[in-house]
Amino acid sequence: MSTNGRKRPLPAGWRWARLGEVARVFSGSAAPQERRFFLDGKYPFVRVSDLGLVGRSTRLTHIRDSVNDSAVKEVGLVLARAGTVIFPKSGAAITTNSRGILGIDAFLVSHLAGVTALEGITLPEWLYFWLCTLDMTAYSDNPGYPSLRISRVASIPIPVPPINEQRRVAARLLQQMAQVESMRQAARAQVEAGEALPAAFLRQVFESEEGKAWPKVGLGDVAHVVQNGIYKSAEYYGRGHPFVRMYNIDNASWNLNLDELAQVRLEGHELETYELRTGDLLISRVNSFELVGKTAWVGPDAEGHVFENMLIRVRLADSVDSLFMAQQMGAHTVRGQIEGLARRAIGQASINSQDLRSVQIALPPLGEQRRIAALLNKRMALVTKVAQTARVQLEAVNALPGALLEDVFGGFEPPP
Repeated sequence: MSTNGRKRPLPAGWRWARLGEVARVFSGSAAPQERRFFLDGKYPFVRVSDLGLVGRSTRLTHIRDSVNDSAVKEVGLVLARAGTVIFPKSGAAITTNSRGILGIDAFLVSHLAGVTALEGITLPEWLYFWLCTLDMTAYSDNPGYPSLRISRVASIPIPVPPINEQRRVAARLLQQMAQVESMRQAARAQVEAGEALPAAFLRQVFESEEGKAWPKVGLGDVAHVVQNGIYKSAEYYGRGHPFVRMYNIDNASWNLNLDELAQVRLEGHELETYELRTGDLLISRVNSFELVGKTAWVGPDAEGHVFENMLIRVRLADSVDSLFMAQQMGAHTVRGQIEGLARRAIGQASINSQDLRSVQIALPPLGEQRRIAALLNKRMALVTKVAQTARVQLEAVNALPGALLEDVFGGFEPPP
């Protein structure tokens, strides 16, 4: 029963109450700071990261941390009983809509709040599903750092049907959410299978017996140009010339992603120096360790654009098919070399032009390069189409819990 934005009255027998009237609302405790409190732990200690998203985790039983008797006695932790509904009460996690029901007695970190149903008045599952519909940021006292006062949470209006009606509706929602989760897992598996196919295609080519037998040369031996891009400070952004950045290097393919393209003002001979041509390669010079060296082929749609200094442009000799080379740069045989050359820093890695010149690449005859490049591109086009369909299906499945909850709770206008 969709409300389509229309207000509707509570069904017969339902009533409005304040959350604190039908449940006990309380805050978690500060986490013990000393390691000794977690040795030989017997009481689970729940953190925000233990929660699941809406419809995903209604009974939490696998908790990472646990505390011992010393923590209970010395720190004064508050025990939350099995069946307590928990949710974030401070920090950025408030915006994630993470929720859970404890399947065991446990202690809660201070960033969590607990809601325990009052026997004969409310069910944990009813409280859980209703809390899943709430945007808790609307009740936050501090927009800069979201936080909830327990007294304010306790005053939130909640629709309360008779207990038998709660059981009926909650049982139906639990069944529906289980079905959604099965659909979600199947859709997620399709997405992951699609994402794994490009690497499988590359293995079939470059790790085959034929591929291993191809002659090897240094990338620098067949590159006319190996050049870093241009640096422009922030005041030059916003208008001007199309500007390709590291974010345009697609992680899932060897093609540029130009959906979001920056604009930058150029001066003097900058266009002449940094203008891209069809067939250029753009290689990520600074990135995470997993993505440094990621390569994209410049097609006609990026002809004439310029590129930033986080990227290295490689322009190849006529004896090399540049699309074939862009594909090969993602193969395990080349990735292993790049990762061996990359310099690690905190949170990122880098590779320089000299490093790239030393990378050994396979170089079959030009006709064979072109045949393989066309074959891999054809396969990638099919994979992209299938993967996009799978992602659309996953997005639709992810929207289902909200729609199911809207059918139960949507459209009721709480009292002032």
